[in-house]
Amino acid sequence: MTREGRPRCVVVAVALVALAAASCATASPSPTPDAALVAIRTLAPPGPNDICLLARGGGTLVVDPVSGLGVADTTGRVTHVYWPFGYTARRDGDTIALLDRGGRVVAQLGDVIGMTGGYGSNDEWAACQSEPVTILATARPR
Repeated sequence: MTREGRPRCVVVAVALVALAAASCATASPSPTPDAALVAIRTLAPPGPNDICLLARGGGTLVVDPVSGLGVADTTGRVTHVYWPFGYTARRDGDTIALLDRGGRVVAQLGDVIGMTGGYGSNDEWAACQSEPVTILATARPR
């Protein structure tokens, strides 16, 4: 390469770096989380050797600061829940809805729900991944 060719290479290299930097700067921002979503605690994705506790539990669906949504018994004691993998929650008008893996509303705040699962060593309920959460009584007007 001749001495005269070097400046041209430097100019081309600087132009490529500037173009790359400009394309990064104009890239669209990453999507912001949906304001309607409510954080809930879920189990890890199921594995081939996972087991499911088969006790039957449930209660009234309530807001819980530990698991996002929990269940309250008739005395008001709240049980923290590990919801099945893929479950989500979102604001739904003046309430919060619990959604299954397919995005279908399973229950809303105030509904009495039943679920299969069991208590772990920390006295928190782990809902079974292979059994649906069901509504036993609804708080919504019919």
